[in-house]
Amino acid sequence: MEGMEQLRAELEAMKVALQAEKEEREKATAGVSSTTPPAKQIYVAAGRRLDRFRGKPEKPSDPSVQEWVSDVKGQLTARQIGGEDGAAFIIDHLAGRARQEILGRGDTVKSPEEIYRVLLKVFGDGETLPEIQQKFFSFRQGQGEDLLSFSLELMELFNSMARLDVSFNATRDKTLKGRLAEAVYDEGLRRELRRMNIDSPELSFFDARDRAIEWLGTSRVKTQKAVAVQEVKAEDGAHGMKALLERQGEQLQRQQQQIEALLQAMQRPARRWSQGPRRCYNCQSTGHLKRDCPHPPSSPLSGGTSQGTRDPQQFVPQQSMAQHFVPQQSTAQQFIPQQSSVQQFVPQQSPAQQFVPQKPGPQLN
Repeated sequence: MEGMEQLRAELEAMKVALQAEKEEREKATAGVSSTTPPAKQIYVAAGRRLDRFRGKPEKPSDPSVQEWVSDVKGQLTARQIGGEDGAAFIIDHLAGRARQEILGRGDTVKSPEEIYRVLLKVFGDGETLPEIQQKFFSFRQGQGEDLLSFSLELMELFNSMARLDVSFNATRDKTLKGRLAEAVYDEGLRRELRRMNIDSPELSFFDARDRAIEWLGTSRVKTQKAVAVQEVKAEDGAHGMKALLERQGEQLQRQQQQIEALLQAMQRPARRWSQGPRRCYNCQSTGHLKRDCPHPPSSPLSGGTSQGTRDPQQFVPQQSMAQHFVPQQSTAQQFIPQQSSVQQFVPQQSPAQQFVPQKPGPQLN
């Protein structure tokens, strides 16, 4: 028990001594800080490997001159290197034709900005600033092209202009937002971006781009709903149109049947009139006509026809000699047309000019 109490007492004494020493150190540190300025803190970036630049890319893994210049700028900023030291750092990371190009120019290239300009001009796309500007302000989104990919390509064109002329960086967001509002394919999105640029000029290019993507997503949902409604209406209309076409088809089929029936009727041979046996009007026998009759007609004085019958119209009553007198008439009046013995025609005349058939014998003059 006594040993335990002794250990506790020693621990308490050590705590008191450590506390007193800590207070003395704090006082000493406070006195030094009041007399000397604080040391500058330097943050060293993590050891990122910077590849050597040799010229235009020959493999898919080789960086382009724009990408390599961007990486070098990041390294110089992290290491806080500039001026001749920065130029020396850049030359140390060049190789091949790129290194020969810079070293061959001698003392004319001494600063990092001059090295960037030469590398971009020689190993870049070879386009001048006016050509890149024309490409930037005529660049438009294609039909079916993703808005995200289009915006990144638009920004890369602007970066190409800014690398050749740093004054473009002063209006970076404004220029990119204005061009985005004019170059998108969707007409409704163009109106929305113009309104957004007027109402919210403080938005950055990426904020405006993100809102455009959100707006485009909601617009597509509304469009899909509208399309679904139109499809239902189209189906209803299709059923009605189908019924109408069926009725028209039936009518056309009936008309075709009627036309075919008429054509068949027109193609049938015409019926010939069946003539009965020929009959002679003189002897009333068949097989010949009157002009070919072998039996001549009987004389009126014979008292009958060839058939032994008398025509009642040829009967003339007996008259006196005074009544036999026939005055002279014109030749036209004495003409007696030849008629059949059955139906001999006797014209109606006055009593003074009664027609009397000629008899054999002398005529009274």
